[in-house]
Amino acid sequence: MLPKFHPGPLILAAALLLTGCHASAPTEPDTIVILIDKSESTTGPKNAAYADYLTRFVIPAVTPGAHVILEPIAGANTYSDPALRIVTTMPPVTMLHKDWSYYLLKGDISVDKTCLAHAESDLASFNAARAQLQSEAERVLRSRETSGSTFLLDGMKEASESLEQRSGRGILVVLSDGLEDSTTSGQSIKFDQDAFWSRHPPAALVRELDPAHTTPGLKGAKIYFFGLAAGSGPIYTHVRDFWRSYLSAAQVGNIAIGHQPLYEEPPFRPTATDLCK
Repeated sequence: MLPKFHPGPLILAAALLLTGCHASAPTEPDTIVILIDKSESTTGPKNAAYADYLTRFVIPAVTPGAHVILEPIAGANTYSDPALRIVTTMPPVTMLHKDWSYYLLKGDISVDKTCLAHAESDLASFNAARAQLQSEAERVLRSRETSGSTFLLDGMKEASESLEQRSGRGILVVLSDGLEDSTTSGQSIKFDQDAFWSRHPPAALVRELDPAHTTPGLKGAKIYFFGLAAGSGPIYTHVRDFWRSYLSAAQVGNIAIGHQPLYEEPPFRPTATDLCK
């Protein structure tokens, strides 16, 4: 039996041809991984700061077609309850352009109604999906599941595996105070203790890590590490230097790390007219 014929795509192509419009070539989608530290030290004001950073900067900059993975880190060397994990792909938004034939056919420079209709439909779908992502992120941040320890090294490894599959840009957003508190490479890691850093300088500690914590998928990715904090200035410096050395060893493309690093991705807020020029 022959497959059923669907004329929709041909009709759309013909309509665009007759109006002198053409769709821009699709770009490879972004892959965005958001790690949220759910350890006990990040509750209260820190959690509220994470929510503000996501709401004001990260989610508004999510791009059409992007693969988004939002992962809360909690529990001993594992991620949190799978019910809190968000994995989604944003709807595409097509940019339509008028070419010379449009002006010959229409005789004016007005925005074509066909182009506008498609742009408005795409934007409505995308904005609804982004609003849903915002709602799900707020649910994760409100969840009471916490851990007495912090397992960011495990989170980085899992983020690397997700980003390794990307075809376009890779972006990793880490929302954490950065105070790793775990056991790895046969030793107890306590980033919040001066005594620990006296025995393990940041750069040396990176070299001591078990090969199981290598992160090839982070190579070339952009990293935003928000919320870095510690009980003293020296500890803060050690923690910052460790994560900077760790990420540099992974050959990331760009590192923005600190208490409140600037999020450099521009928000995606075009109008239908912007998409049909």
